[in-house]
Amino acid sequence: QFLQQTEHNPRARRLAFELVARADPATADQLLAGMLNDPSLELRRDAVQKLVDQADQALARTNLAVAAPLLQTALRSAREVSQIEGITEKLKGLGQPVDLQKHFGFLSEWKVIGPFDNTGNQGFETAYPPELKIDLTAEYDGKQGKVRWQDYVTTHKYGMVDMNQPCGKLKEVMAYATTDFYSDRARAVELRLGG
Repeated sequence: QFLQQTEHNPRARRLAFELVARADPATADQLLAGMLNDPSLELRRDAVQKLVDQADQALARTNLAVAAPLLQTALRSAREVSQIEGITEKLKGLGQPVDLQKHFGFLSEWKVIGPFDNTGNQGFETAYPPELKIDLTAEYDGKQGKVRWQDYVTTHKYGMVDMNQPCGKLKEVMAYATTDFYSDRARAVELRLGG
């Protein structure tokens, strides 16, 4: 019961799972089937791995009709990079290449502007014009002359935006990026940003 209550601390739930697995491995195995979207990344990883193992068994029997859907389901729930890459390689081997940008909903089309001065990290305390108002037709004084918004499309499989590409490989500078995302309906969303 404790394990199935997802509001508990993920590490405590992981300990509960390990205790269940020691006492009753069959029950632990059944519980994993319902943890593909578990908030505990460790439990989710194990649930995904269970599907990958099942797909590997199907592949060993050359049962591609079973293996491919298992791998697709595993990929939808996977969050760990090494696991994602392993699954995508297996799918590629089955003739089903995966567009990770599209699959995970990464935003790839951006407008970027820069570089602006960030000598001694002072730029972080400075509100440059793009921070005050987004005017995609504007031109501003940058660190090395005039700067204007430019289109940038990332081709990185995980949607990373490398600001060195449009702005140059410079030290002590900063830049801005903006994009729009349109939903076809009102709904709750989760936006994730890394750096």
